[in-house]
Amino acid sequence: TSDVPAPEAKSVAVLPFADLDGEGSGGYLGDGLSEELQQRLAGISGLAVASRRSSFQFRDQDVPSAQIARSLGVADVLEGSVRTRADRLRVFVELVDGPTGFAVWSQTFDRSRDAILEIQGEIARAIAGEMGVSVSSEAEARLASNPTQDLQAYDRYLRALALLRGARTRGDLRAAEEGFRAAAEADPDFAEAYAG
Repeated sequence: TSDVPAPEAKSVAVLPFADLDGEGSGGYLGDGLSEELQQRLAGISGLAVASRRSSFQFRDQDVPSAQIARSLGVADVLEGSVRTRADRLRVFVELVDGPTGFAVWSQTFDRSRDAILEIQGEIARAIAGEMGVSVSSEAEARLASNPTQDLQAYDRYLRALALLRGARTRGDLRAAEEGFRAAAEADPDFAEAYAG
């Protein structure tokens, strides 16, 4: 027997999205998408979402999805990857059944890079639908809203967030702070940039 309780029927862990660009150039984008999806999914009533800290402990580890699901006590695992080419963005997402480790749904979102904010809401809606969770009108409004409409500000924010998460020195923290300030200057109404 295991000490891990049976997972809630409608629960998911969002793993860090893999960077397929190589050389770590898009890592901040994959992390940002993962975190944003996690937050959007957590706002849907009836769906339990593992914390970022729990999910991100599996970054760059070759651990089977079924083992991750058992470890985190979730029914499903959301995996993904990000690839950018010039002004194009390709996001692949896959929902994996925790007990079996089999993919139950996958989709590729291939759009212009400026569609990044809309893609996040689309993915969250699709995941909720696949998991049989109805999205209330209030949750739908949250899924449709974006923290900013300024893509340059959003990109600066994601880069600063990645710097903050990986900070090892005071210099790293200062660089993250400068990134958040630059994002706030690009969009003075971007609350998350000020919070950063």
